[in-house]
Amino acid sequence: MMMLPSFPKFVILTQFSSEHIALRKPTTAICFIYGFRPDSLSVEWLKDWQPIHSGVVTSPSVENNGTFSTSSRLTVTAREGKSDSVYTCKVTHQPSHTITVKNITNFLANVHLWELWGTLG
Repeated sequence: MMMLPSFPKFVILTQFSSEHIALRKPTTAICFIYGFRPDSLSVEWLKDWQPIHSGVVTSPSVENNGTFSTSSRLTVTAREGKSDSVYTCKVTHQPSHTITVKNITNFLANVHLWELWGTLG
């Protein structure tokens, strides 16, 4: 039985504190993608719509109950996080012909954990 492609869903998480700002520590955003099949997915980080290559780590996909999940982390300096730049997690799933983006604006504007939920469709 052939399984139809399943659209990925994803969440962006960031965590930082006032200490990160005061100590000029880097902060990390995590793009967690889940519930997709088949395992044919790419994740790209952008800053003001330009690809970012440094500070990015993407994990291999893991299968669970017939669907896959993965995560990609972007780490930026406190100075970069304070800028007016827009950071974007771009998820491309070729089997479902889907490209979706989620933006983070003003990385360090909020001093708590926040989430942007998104589903593709």
